[in-house]
Amino acid sequence: MSGLNAIFSTALSGLNAAGVVLDTTASNVANLDSRGYKAARANLAEAPRGGVEVSSVTRDPSPGVLDDQGEELSNVDLASEMVHLREGAVLYRANAVVVRVADQMTGTLLDMFDTDRGRRQ
Repeated sequence: MSGLNAIFSTALSGLNAAGVVLDTTASNVANLDSRGYKAARANLAEAPRGGVEVSSVTRDPSPGVLDDQGEELSNVDLASEMVHLREGAVLYRANAVVVRVADQMTGTLLDMFDTDRGRRQ
């Protein structure tokens, strides 16, 4: 794959990966007080044809804190989740910028090949 298709494809893969990171983080935060919940993590890897993909979503096996009755609470660390939230947001914004620039490049390229443009002006 080459050219503008490759740019759009790479950016789309980044947007999809960012969505999974943000969804996973949101799920972790939502389950902060759920008994026995294990934090999930979206693991990203380079895609074979370029871009990024979610290679897996894994669970943190570490134990959560115990409540007064000795029952295990979630092992979600809110500070870590805020870092993952920020990472996902940056990944999403960066790829959205790539899509916007590629769109502008496409428009410029089409304008260059518009043979009627000079006659309309």
